[in-house]
Amino acid sequence: MSSNLLLPKKRYVEVAVDSATDGGKTCVYYVDPSPAWLTTATHGWTPTGIVPQLPVELLYTIVLQSDRHQLPTLALVSRVFCSAAQRLLFKDVPLVTLPRLIGLLSILASCPLLASFVRTLVIRTTSTLGLLDGFYILLSRALHHTSNLKELEIHIGGSHPKYLRGCAFRLKDLIIEAEWNAYTSNWVEEQSELECFSFIGPHSEYKAMRRDALPKLRRVSGPPMMLVTLVPGRPVERVQVNLAHPIFFNSGVLGNLSRALAFSTSLVSDLCVLIRNTSGITTTLDTWEIIDALNVIPEAIPNLQAFSLVTGSCFINRGILTGIGGFVERLPHLKRIDVKSKNKHDSLHDVVITRQLAEEWHKRCKTLKTVGLPGDLWILHRHLGWISAQARSEEILKQVKRLQDRLDATLRVEVSGSNAVATLVEHNHDAE
Repeated sequence: MSSNLLLPKKRYVEVAVDSATDGGKTCVYYVDPSPAWLTTATHGWTPTGIVPQLPVELLYTIVLQSDRHQLPTLALVSRVFCSAAQRLLFKDVPLVTLPRLIGLLSILASCPLLASFVRTLVIRTTSTLGLLDGFYILLSRALHHTSNLKELEIHIGGSHPKYLRGCAFRLKDLIIEAEWNAYTSNWVEEQSELECFSFIGPHSEYKAMRRDALPKLRRVSGPPMMLVTLVPGRPVERVQVNLAHPIFFNSGVLGNLSRALAFSTSLVSDLCVLIRNTSGITTTLDTWEIIDALNVIPEAIPNLQAFSLVTGSCFINRGILTGIGGFVERLPHLKRIDVKSKNKHDSLHDVVITRQLAEEWHKRCKTLKTVGLPGDLWILHRHLGWISAQARSEEILKQVKRLQDRLDATLRVEVSGSNAVATLVEHNHDAE
């Protein structure tokens, strides 16, 4: 009998490579194992060479220390390398745009094993125009295989959540840009483990969620109308309200929102108001209207520990900054406040004014420890008073240098003392 009949048939190792590394194409490599690995005695694989003899833990460590672009090459080395490289390639899928998105979704839809490795996924398209129903079906098939997905950020728009109903994953962090309608609400209700939820988009058809949905929600971001019904009855602690235009920053909107936040089962300790100005035209905020809107917040949620006011092209004048002093005075537990604007011509970017803001606000609120302003962060030091973060870092570097110099001087004294003792002992021996 020929010895060739005892040899097992050729075995091939299938390696799927990340589509993002090959121009969006689905690449499958077939590797013919080396004949040196075959044996006629066991009809199996004989570990030869340095790679098979290494422990599996070391092989995985080698893969962990490799760059992402080297992982497809490592996947061709051996089955162990292939398994480790695939897990790392698909664990955290970076931002994927439309040209490469089709290839990635095709891989996830056709290979459930690779899809099960995905933990973080970011999908973004610049426009929903031209997306056919076949794309959404492919998206549905791919995401239905990602059973271990924990963080999802998807910017597609439209009503794509209706294609995601019934997915096996249970997200902890979700950022979604879509239309808020019955499909979106029903899909979000399925995420019973969700802790952080951020919604971007308009309300075309609003549908409130069940009261028992999202029992672990801690952080939420969205428009006021959604927050008013989403926060009550849930343990929300951090809230970001997105205002589409400065006109919505008024006592009516913020009053209703603040009263709704008061019904959180956990105290809301962090509130951020983000004013978006989609028109791009510089808008001067009305001083008294802004102050009145701010003053309704402490009436409903006086236990705030952090507050942020972030604007786009809006103009914040000196009067608004002075009125914020009265606002912080009514928050006895406030520890941090951030006021930021992208308009470089307003009072927030005047160094002379901002240098005194931290001290002025601290006189009104003694619990205030940190003030964030454009360009710098002011911290209350126990001995130095209010000092910028940059100056504080420089002071720490000086202290480290002084300690290092003192340590070097001590070591020099010890060395010189040791040399003196050695010399004295040597003289005593000579005298004897």
